[in-house]
Amino acid sequence: MEVIDRKENPLLDRVEIRFQWEHTNSPTPSLREMVAAAAKAEPGAKENLVFLKEVKTRFGRPQTPAPTSQCCVARIH
Repeated sequence: MEVIDRKENPLLDRVEIRFQWEHTNSPTPSLREMVAAAAKAEPGAKENLVFLKEVKTRFGRPQTPAPTSQCCVARIH
C-alpha cells in the first residue's frame, strides 16, 4: 500500500488518507486487508476506527485503484 495524500481534519478529529495498492499476481485485497493496512499506515490508529470511504478497482488491473487520478480514501478516527 502506498499513501498518496494525508490530510488532518481536526474539526472531526480524524485523519483522511488517500492510497493505492499494487497487487500483482494476487487477487484484489479484501476490505479487511485494506482496513488493516490503513490502520498500520497511521501510527496509533485502531482498526475498529478505520472507515474506507471509497475504493475503486478495475477488472484485469493489478492495482487498486486503476492508474488514474482516482484513489482509495480511508477515514481514521
